[in-house]
Amino acid sequence: MNTVDSVLSTSYIYFTQSGGIFSRDSVVATAGEPDYELQYMSRSEFSVEIADNTAIVSTRWKGKGSYRGTPFNEDQRCSIVVIKKGSKVLILSEHCTPIKPNRIFH
Repeated sequence: MNTVDSVLSTSYIYFTQSGGIFSRDSVVATAGEPDYELQYMSRSEFSVEIADNTAIVSTRWKGKGSYRGTPFNEDQRCSIVVIKKGSKVLILSEHCTPIKPNRIFH
């Protein structure tokens, strides 16, 4: 939980797969919940575009675990907005979309 807290901007927003918005406080609280178990996680396929003090990072996130007793096994493409504020690098927002095997568009 402390690691998550240290890398998120105070105005961090997570855009959920179902179209909702998850606040910074909610993300930090979820990371610290004993009912959140992450058995496996990886990030790959990094692509970075930088403009001034802002970077857009594309990654592939795979994770397996459970949350409040419900198992998950996810494979997602994530867009992360990273900013540099003084000497500190912080995550401003993130949005992840499931990678589907049968794509209709793109």
